[in-house]
Amino acid sequence: MIRGYFGSDGWPYLLGIVSLPRLSIRASVVFLVDTGADVTALAPRDSLRMGVDFERHFPTGPSGVLEGIGGSAQTYSEEAQIQFLSEDGDLETFARPLTLLAGTHFMAMPSLLGRDLFDNYRISYCRQLDELTLESFDLEESE
Repeated sequence: MIRGYFGSDGWPYLLGIVSLPRLSIRASVVFLVDTGADVTALAPRDSLRMGVDFERHFPTGPSGVLEGIGGSAQTYSEEAQIQFLSEDGDLETFARPLTLLAGTHFMAMPSLLGRDLFDNYRISYCRQLDELTLESFDLEESE
């Protein structure tokens, strides 16, 4: 089980470790658990803090555009490993392409943990009890 927390803003967060092997970058990242997000995305402020240099690391330019409630942003795709510490001390690791958002108008937004990562988890969310957990499950056992 992975345990998250509610920030002072009342929003649900998970702390993870993001590794971008091709760029030799690894850092902790706070993700907003966003049930409205299709994909997990690294916010520009986290990319900058981690040392991602879009011009140098992505010389061919952006790979797409992401549309959301805050508008549209150029995106870059990078193979990544995202790890979360479970309550039993194990690291749950996800190896997948990560969407990196670019643009200064998105600097205030947090990185987003989207449904592409947590679709295979049961989420327990109760702000009043200060409870946010993600628990993996086996579909065969639940039938």
